[in-house]
Amino acid sequence: TELRIAFDRPLDVEALKDLSKKARVESGRYVVAGDRFETLRPGYQVVYDQLATARYAHEILSASVSPDHRTLTLVTRPRNLAVNYAVTLPSVAADARRRALVATNPPRDLGGYDEIDLLADLTGVETQWESADGKESWVGWLPHVDLQVARELSQHSAEHERFFTLLKKPGTLTLRAQLDLWQMLQPAIQPGSTIDWQRPPEEVTVRFESDTEIMASFGARSVRSVKTGGDLYRAEQMLRAPGQRWQPFQLNLTTGGRELRLVPSWSTTDDSRSRAFPLRRFLLPWAQPADSSIAPAVRAIPEIAGGNWLHGRGFFFGDKIGCAKCHAIRGEGGHAGPDLSNLMHRDYASVRKDIEFPNAALNPDHIASVIELSDGESLTGLVQREADGMFQVAMANGVVQQIARKNVKSVKPSALSLMPEGFWAALTDEERRDLMTFLLTSPLEPQAVAVEAQGQKPPPARKRSELAALLSVSHASHVTDRVTTNSSQSLLTSAATSLRMILCASPKDAGHAAPGFHDYPLWRERWSKLLALADGVTVETADRWPSPEQWQRADVVAFYHDNPAWTADKAKDLDAFLERGGGLVFLHWSMNAYRDVEPLAARLGRAWGPGARFRYGMEELRFSPHELSAGFDTTQLVDESYWKLTGDFAGATLLAASVEAGESQPQVWIREQGKGRIFVCIPGHFTWTFDDPLYRVLVLRGICWAANQPMDRLVELATVGARLAE
Repeated sequence: TELRIAFDRPLDVEALKDLSKKARVESGRYVVAGDRFETLRPGYQVVYDQLATARYAHEILSASVSPDHRTLTLVTRPRNLAVNYAVTLPSVAADARRRALVATNPPRDLGGYDEIDLLADLTGVETQWESADGKESWVGWLPHVDLQVARELSQHSAEHERFFTLLKKPGTLTLRAQLDLWQMLQPAIQPGSTIDWQRPPEEVTVRFESDTEIMASFGARSVRSVKTGGDLYRAEQMLRAPGQRWQPFQLNLTTGGRELRLVPSWSTTDDSRSRAFPLRRFLLPWAQPADSSIAPAVRAIPEIAGGNWLHGRGFFFGDKIGCAKCHAIRGEGGHAGPDLSNLMHRDYASVRKDIEFPNAALNPDHIASVIELSDGESLTGLVQREADGMFQVAMANGVVQQIARKNVKSVKPSALSLMPEGFWAALTDEERRDLMTFLLTSPLEPQAVAVEAQGQKPPPARKRSELAALLSVSHASHVTDRVTTNSSQSLLTSAATSLRMILCASPKDAGHAAPGFHDYPLWRERWSKLLALADGVTVETADRWPSPEQWQRADVVAFYHDNPAWTADKAKDLDAFLERGGGLVFLHWSMNAYRDVEPLAARLGRAWGPGARFRYGMEELRFSPHELSAGFDTTQLVDESYWKLTGDFAGATLLAASVEAGESQPQVWIREQGKGRIFVCIPGHFTWTFDDPLYRVLVLRGICWAANQPMDRLVELATVGARLAE
């Protein structure tokens, strides 16, 4: 690959000796010119992740200078990755001027760095011009399709001066490049983060206008320009949902007679206003995209190895150090201090320093004030608001006070942070590790929500107040005096022993390949991470059906798939597992029984069989009193309901029903068989349902009930990576 560097004057040939040995070319996604001089860097983990990414040195095979001594050409092995290329050259200057200056004014000591640093990349347009008689031609690179922009950016390049002179002659101009149309108007998402909904794809219209006819091609599609009025011609093409794929294009125009005009622009269906293309949107036709990830797939922070995320959350929201009195994180907590949600993108050392030495650096948006009162007393707090003759002041303990302006003598900025020192020293090593695990990592982010799935739009995120109201209801009001057949202890007081779970899923079933529903592999992946956060919980996964060894060591087996392995012979696995006190959880389509309906219906209470009906959309679940449904009354879900199932519901206890075809139909129920228990939940069709915190409470309680363990042992997992709104 050739790299040409143009200068506005002839170079000192003497300084170019052994240039291929003196010059250097390095590449990498985050390489920049002269970055070896960087000494101060912000304390964000992404910075260290960028520094840890691969950096490559490219051997310079040859170096040459043009006859006019104004253009250097460096040749390397092929380079086609669209990353940054940092070029370091020995210092060069014009022949006579350099020799004259050196003779009269010796150069200053620059600390050993008498070099030039440049940055190159693979943006731009491959350009070819050929005269009408075939006697003259020009092949090279332009920084932009807009010829006026290209002329301005290539000033003083001898090669480009010649090119723009040739354009005045009769001939043919061919431009080839690729367009990067990713996120034209949609904002980028912070690396390593996700949003809790799926953005609609953009539809981008690309236009080229010129004072001569244009023949354009976009991949295999050809577009001929049309006259738009006056002397202008326009070629345009709408590219539907181009995504991150670069769009190849080629333009052919005739030249000669006058200065050629060519102007590209773009718009989207969301905003029809035409906009100019920035330089970075044009890539050379042979450029290939590099890996777009910034942070490593797994972020390694050795200082928190072995930390417990849930325990750390307990310290943050607990009373020992009371972080949440002043700070919010991921939507929960107080607002006197800075929001700490962004800490997961920072490094361990800088976050520890902020906690251990809160006065070392003060956040300018949260400067505390010393308020002197008229009676001689003073207090320190954060003035949040001043209106109607009152100060609203947040104190270090999280309490917000209202102070009359007439009682205030003076307000001065404090030199100290509102956060007292000593928090770090008050924690044990284990508590520090757990707290930092909570602050610096996020085990599960909300899954992106489809704009629409099977004609249904996603429901709004649950409000935190809804979840709080549900969890505030005591189980005691719903617990009967009966003693279960499985234990002499109440479910609410049984010891929280180890819990070994098998999550059984399969590939998405035929007819449900589109995203947003029946995503069994995604459920298994996300809920494996979720459940493993809890103390004493061990999670294994199985494909279609557990192995004999897994049946032996499991306490609970949860199914979410289309039950592809089910036959009547599998019933003996269920019976043996239930007989020894195991718990089964069947979610949604896992009650599908294919041809062997009766054996599955006999164990679950009901199963999908001939004549069964279904409906997508809003369903209103009406709950029956039970310890498992404590706090639930009427809950709405956008999901799928089943009815007219096979089975007589013998021995089952109804938990929730919805009205389908004018009748109340069971949607959630439990059943006991031998020493074992079965929890069945029909809702679970759409992916967004599994991130509904109320649905999670229901399923997590169902798991605990099936395992004969405390009902809310896992309920703190309901908000981790869930869709929640204030």
